[in-house]
Amino acid sequence: MKTLNGKRIALIIAEGYDRDDLQSPCEALIMAGADIELVSIAAGPVRSAGGRLVSAVHLARAVGMVASQAYHGLVIPGGAASVERLRRDRSSMTFIHSFVQDWKHIAAIGHGLLLLSDLGFLNGVAISSSIALRGALLNGGAIWMNEPVAVDGRLVSGRSAKESTVFNNTMVEVFAGQGAPVSI
Repeated sequence: MKTLNGKRIALIIAEGYDRDDLQSPCEALIMAGADIELVSIAAGPVRSAGGRLVSAVHLARAVGMVASQAYHGLVIPGGAASVERLRRDRSSMTFIHSFVQDWKHIAAIGHGLLLLSDLGFLNGVAISSSIALRGALLNGGAIWMNEPVAVDGRLVSGRSAKESTVFNNTMVEVFAGQGAPVSI
């Protein structure tokens, strides 16, 4: 596995994030040597969909107080409620959009892909998601694949945290600069 030593990775979440979609990539990034930082609408603790608070070790920073230029990549975990809150927050959408504009690596799992679709980033891009999100992502122009993970250039997408091993390994490889576009 490639190393991410010295690379800072942002993970953007809001109240109602999917705990597994956050925890698994966090652990993989830390094990690969990355410095991670949670970013949310407001600074401080953030509750998951199950009501649990994010670890006090990793309290979120307010999205309005950070810039994409400080990070090498972005992870967008799932969680329907989290995604809906981020969608309605201009600072969050601007933050995500800046990663797209700056051609930085992005990994999204589950509902997190909907934010990229809202920004028009998935038009013609190969992605993997759950079947429940297929219609919405196809409507956004994505090329949907029924695979555990898909890589299209700088984007890594996955169906769910249940397939975290392949998603995490692929994310680390791509973030380390080893990703290659998928041929469709």
